Amino acid sequence: MTGIISIETFAGHGCVVRVRTDDGLVRYGQAAHSEARITGEVLHTLVARHYLGADSFDVMTLADACARAAYKYFGSFQREAGAPRGWPDPPPAGLERS
Repeated sequence: MTGIISIETFAGHGCVVRVRTDDGLVRYGQAAHSEARITGEVLHTLVARHYLGADSFDVMTLADACARAAYKYFGSFQREAGAPRGWPDPPPAGLERS
């Protein structure tokens, strides 16, 4: 396992993210091309705590765990983009998309 030990953000013309792992890997990515400061704050407040210590190569599990922990009604924010895993599409009778 390659555990994540740090997540740093750098705000400028976009939000650049640097991730370091316990075996020495360093990777960079971009979280947003606008509103970099706000994006960095959201990343550190809602996302980082779920990723620290986790396996950096298990991306689907990381994203799923973070979404489940961060949203009161899992899937409600994703509904218009398509049904999340495990959700019927179309919605059950009597339920409408918001």
